[in-house]
Amino acid sequence: ISWGLRDNIGDIKIVSFPLCHRPLVPTNGFVFEAGGRRCSYFPDNAAQKPYPACAVESDLLIHESNGLACEQPGLAEAGHSSAQDAAEVANGLRAKRLILIHIPGDLKKRAAILAEARLGFPSAELPKPDKTYTL
Repeated sequence: ISWGLRDNIGDIKIVSFPLCHRPLVPTNGFVFEAGGRRCSYFPDNAAQKPYPACAVESDLLIHESNGLACEQPGLAEAGHSSAQDAAEVANGLRAKRLILIHIPGDLKKRAAILAEARLGFPSAELPKPDKTYTL
């Protein structure tokens, strides 16, 4: 996938944009638009500005959160975002919903990540297995 890809699959418009993961591991984010709805996907990345304009006012932002703000700068050096980072991105993009992904498996850590994200973005969620998300 090339940087800055713009394409359509049927009625779905797809735009890709570069994200900062690690110097030797390029990562792309994606925005999917259809029927006036927008879903933005920010996988493995260390949150940074400027945010991609194509992701502004997303109905759903799916953003990685691999730890807590107290674990910085180690998270950013490894190419990851904290829960606080994800909440800040969601607010900066004026997203309507935020789902956190790429989260550790430890249940206590997951709960702490969700709590931290909700301090900045109260409706933040963790994904639920087999759940369908409708925009």
